[in-house]
Amino acid sequence: EPVTLKVNYSAVPPHLITALFLKKDLFKHEGKSYKIKFVFTRGSAIVMQTLAANEMDLGVLSSIAFVHGIQNAHLPFRAIADLVQDGPQFTAVYGVKKDSPIKTVEELKGHSIAVNAFGGALDMAARLMLKKHGLVPGKDVTLVEAKFPAMHAMVTSGKVDAASFIAPFWYPAKKAGDIRP
Repeated sequence: EPVTLKVNYSAVPPHLITALFLKKDLFKHEGKSYKIKFVFTRGSAIVMQTLAANEMDLGVLSSIAFVHGIQNAHLPFRAIADLVQDGPQFTAVYGVKKDSPIKTVEELKGHSIAVNAFGGALDMAARLMLKKHGLVPGKDVTLVEAKFPAMHAMVTSGKVDAASFIAPFWYPAKKAGDIRP
């Protein structure tokens, strides 16, 4: 009986691991000695927890989660590939309503930001930027978890004041014309 390997994936296209497995010539032993079961997770913190609990065999971690897993949790992580690289063309965007009075990081005080997952790269980036500008995450600015497909609607409906967007969700939001960086 082939061994089942549980493999994490998250937002596509950054996590193209699922597409790799469509190239059957690269995986000659799939179905013979192993089978792949793809498991959707949202954010590196969840992936790290599932790897630590032996509920996942292979996962995509942000660099910060990878380092925390090794240094703080003493997990025996091994990097086998660099699957997600940011830029030079695109990076994540934190967007607000087009008519929002928020124009600077400092003006986020008393407002909210949606990130895809606590403990992930975009959450860490938001927290670092807030701290760099003298704001305390969770006290001065409320952080909320949301799925990427919901970010645009959450900002435009006023559920949050700002949200993190990656390319597949930023470009349609930008095209709609009701969001700005």
